Amino acid sequence: MTYFPTITYGELANRSPDDEMLPLIRDTSGRVAIDLVVLDGFDLFDLSSFTETFDLANLLQSTVSFTCRLSTPGGRTVIASNGMAVTPTHDTHDMQWSRNLILLGGEAAARQADKSLLHWLRQQFFTGAMVIAGGMACHALARSGLLDRHRCAAPWTDIGVLKRRYPAVDFQDRLFAFDERILTCSGNRSSLDLALAIIQRICGAAVCRRLADQLNCERIREGFEQQQSGLEIDNGTLRRAIEFMQTRIEEKITSLDIASHVGITTRQLQRLFRRHVDMTPLEFHAVQRLWHARRLLQSTHLAINEVASAIGFASPSHFSRCYRRQFNRRPSDDQPTHFYRTMNEPFAEAHRT
Repeated sequence: MTYFPTITYGELANRSPDDEMLPLIRDTSGRVAIDLVVLDGFDLFDLSSFTETFDLANLLQSTVSFTCRLSTPGGRTVIASNGMAVTPTHDTHDMQWSRNLILLGGEAAARQADKSLLHWLRQQFFTGAMVIAGGMACHALARSGLLDRHRCAAPWTDIGVLKRRYPAVDFQDRLFAFDERILTCSGNRSSLDLALAIIQRICGAAVCRRLADQLNCERIREGFEQQQSGLEIDNGTLRRAIEFMQTRIEEKITSLDIASHVGITTRQLQRLFRRHVDMTPLEFHAVQRLWHARRLLQSTHLAINEVASAIGFASPSHFSRCYRRQFNRRPSDDQPTHFYRTMNEPFAEAHRT
């Protein structure tokens, strides 16, 4: 295996923000020790993308390059986004110093993280740790002030909201970003992309390729790539138009607003959207707003009328009609209490019988 010398804090400080080498800090034995800190509402896919991928890297090499330990504030059991309870092995506040920490959590928990956790995150960073946040955990880093004047990869559906909530942070639509000992990724599949990028840096390209093949990842994606690749948009003007719409996901905008922003006429804009996505610009924006509403319903405890108001609907009834037309289900069907109740009904029925 190719040997990489231990990276010192001075070397980290001198790296360019555009450096995508993704250095992690090794201990004296050459291993990368990672503390996974999870908050309520975290995504199990994000957690397994790191733990399982690092474990597979160890197995492929027949040597231990990565060690992981799981912690929560107070050492308490936390609930994942799918309702599963996860018990940690450590309490974050008992860990005096971490070399590399990965923070995962749902939006509500990250936005409401108490002062002691924010202080602990700042303490870890200023004593030299590499701090990594996945998905909506960026809320906690932003609230701690660690992301001020730094770029941050965030879920593309939330970039508009995040920019208004934390104006000092440079939120970007990309898979992951490295900026002065802070790594952020947009979550979901990008967590796997980041894990593979870390393994490529630590273990070498050959091990990373073998691992990607084992995980059926045909292509190892770069951090600068945009998230919504499924649209396969190769038209720069259309991409800019969609990015503009995403930053205003909670607002009502007109075709003229969009056309003016990208420097074309409204007629040209209409033709562009019809040709590439088979929708008008406003139809496309409406669908994006409804998907954003669905995420809010599933990951927060906002009432239906609050979600309707947040994304610019005049009334909850109009919002409910549009929601049902788009997803063939009521908004209340996607609220956490309903989801957990229906998910557990088969188990409860089996227990009664």
